[in-house]
Amino acid sequence: MITMPTPITVQGHTGISSRAMLVDLTIKSWSPVKPDARIVSASMAANGHTRDVASGRKRLTSSALILAVETAKREAYAESRRRTLPWLDTGARILSVDGYGDYQRVMQEKRRDFEDARDAVYSSWYAIIDEARWGGLGGLFDASQYPDLTKLES
Repeated sequence: MITMPTPITVQGHTGISSRAMLVDLTIKSWSPVKPDARIVSASMAANGHTRDVASGRKRLTSSALILAVETAKREAYAESRRRTLPWLDTGARILSVDGYGDYQRVMQEKRRDFEDARDAVYSSWYAIIDEARWGGLGGLFDASQYPDLTKLES
């Protein structure tokens, strides 16, 4: 889900609120990358190292549909960063008042791109899981790491 950036009042900066505003972009999506202790255990057995020197992560799917969601998310953040400057440690970024209309238009396009990619994942979710189950994950497949579609949508 993309929460469209909303202007935040700049407190304590006389006159700046007539020239600039703060925006905060939030994009939530399921991550297809998860840790797996079995990867570390196998590496330890093969290479004789201790657990603390390695970590193991696996990509739960290589589906082009999931990759499209990740790309849309990355592009939205990149576009927001391109049009704004860092301001607060909380992640809020400053945007000129003059640039707000164009920013909103472009971010609406990015939101549509993200939602289209996300909806394609929703409509193919169980096929994506089956592809992971019978595809390249082999013994690393764990059905509990794939949320039910209703949880994915919320």
